[in-house]
Amino acid sequence: MNVKLFELEKNIKENKISNAYLLCSIDMKLIRDTIDSIKNKILSEDFMEFNYVKIDGSKLESMDSIINACETLPFMSEKKLIEIYNFKILSKDKEEGFVSELKEYLKSIPPQSVIIMYYSLESEREKPSKNFNKLAAIKEVCACKLDKLKGMDLQKRVKEMFDIRKKKIDKNNLSFFCSVVDNNINIVENEVEKLCAYTEGRDIERKDIEEILPQRGENDIFNLVDSLSRRNVNKGIDIVNELIYRGESITVILSMIERQFRILLSLKLGIKAGKTKEDLIKELKLHPYVCENMMRQSTAFKEQQLKNILNACIESEKKIKSSSVDNKVELELLIMSTLIA
Repeated sequence: MNVKLFELEKNIKENKISNAYLLCSIDMKLIRDTIDSIKNKILSEDFMEFNYVKIDGSKLESMDSIINACETLPFMSEKKLIEIYNFKILSKDKEEGFVSELKEYLKSIPPQSVIIMYYSLESEREKPSKNFNKLAAIKEVCACKLDKLKGMDLQKRVKEMFDIRKKKIDKNNLSFFCSVVDNNINIVENEVEKLCAYTEGRDIERKDIEEILPQRGENDIFNLVDSLSRRNVNKGIDIVNELIYRGESITVILSMIERQFRILLSLKLGIKAGKTKEDLIKELKLHPYVCENMMRQSTAFKEQQLKNILNACIESEKKIKSSSVDNKVELELLIMSTLIA
């Protein structure tokens, strides 16, 4: 049975707990929050370690571990929770291995057991797999694709984050914050934390939000460069495709990539020259949090490598502006070229 996120949260709040949950999302914080809310409803802190079982789904090849966990009676509790994380078989379209057995077992799962199975999506556009949908069709299963929060749902969740930190933010500034922050809950929480620290002892003003928050897409570019530093080109191309899907122009994406590498080179040269973090913050006009993260990122590249990548960015920009090349292909070629820079 497929439900929307707001329905799932409402049911959990009202103690309408299912025995089997099937979740997927690009935002792992949403999945983690959902699991925690179910866990807090059904388990006592005193006996948590006896009644909370975590299984690595990427290593499962049979039903044995699942059946053993579900059939074992809870200790001093009405329920026990079985979390199957990184359940790779859910992401596949071809029905393999024990999917058929799992389908049958979920129809008669013991009433004392609550099983939560989930996997991570690669992009916002990715739809749940055929295996996911087959299991979701079982009436005993509560299935949900946890989409990123938007509009009033996002504002409500962000307001809760500020409230937990005992920080007041008026409606106008809350609305503005939500309009400019990347609505990945992990990122949102980091930005809330930074904003609260930055405005300690006073109310949040719009200019604080403008100074602290990166430009829209900047987090994606940071993640893109981070992927390239780990030689994960496929992940980098996925991020670029996601930016294009969200409406960013290729020339803007290219300029953001070039800016990121230019800052990294400046930081690397500055560190080499013996400059402190405080010097670099003033010189490059970076927020302390941003500067610290980018200083760490700069260590993944050699100085000449950064220079080569910047030259490649300039060449790609010339081609995009002066010829009839396929701009998207040119951007992908640029990303791949970082491997040999």
